[in-house]
Amino acid sequence: MDRRWWYGAAAALVIAAAGPARCDGPVLKELLQGDSAPLTLKLKELKPDWRRISVTGLPEGSGGGGGGLSQLAGGIFGALFGGGGAAPPAAAPPAFYTQGQTLALGTETYLVAYRAELKGLDLAGLMQGGPNAQLPPPDKLTPDTTLSLALLNLRSVAAISGIRPFNLDRELEESAKAAQAEAAFREQIGKGAGALGGLPGLGGFPGAGEVAPAPAPKPKTAPAKPPAKK
Repeated sequence: MDRRWWYGAAAALVIAAAGPARCDGPVLKELLQGDSAPLTLKLKELKPDWRRISVTGLPEGSGGGGGGLSQLAGGIFGALFGGGGAAPPAAAPPAFYTQGQTLALGTETYLVAYRAELKGLDLAGLMQGGPNAQLPPPDKLTPDTTLSLALLNLRSVAAISGIRPFNLDRELEESAKAAQAEAAFREQIGKGAGALGGLPGLGGFPGAGEVAPAPAPKPKTAPAKPPAKK
């Protein structure tokens, strides 16, 4: 038999074995509709077979870069007031909860995970509130905290670390400690914002609901007189 026929048959077998990329995870439509996985969960619904992971390298809009506003506020007020006071808490990588299920879409692979949507520091609200503004206490996890479904593109992930079995008590304890450190930092920021009203050239903050006064108009200068004729 012609040797070229064997080469052709072998090549066909390799291509057939490779085939299109398989989608071992749930179909995207079913996932988005909540048929194959719920769109939200309560923290207390997770079991020890879940894994708590820390993910770094995600874009800001995908949950990465946590603590950016706190770091920015710390730098601003630290520069204005000599760096005294509480240091901004270190920004921890965002935490996700997963069972390791993946979803393949074309050439991309996504990790099916959940994360808590906790509110961060509202620096704009602080600046608008004036020297008497009161920062709300930071959010912390509770057993009834809602977890939202997230699809993590594994191509965008720099590292997955801190992998451990889910433990509700440990999650609540660590979240409470982080909230306590954040509360101390927010209190220091509030004091700094109040002191801004006494800085020369800033003129103080307008109070909540008040309108900042318009700047005084510049005095008009008289037109220059033409030179006298000789």
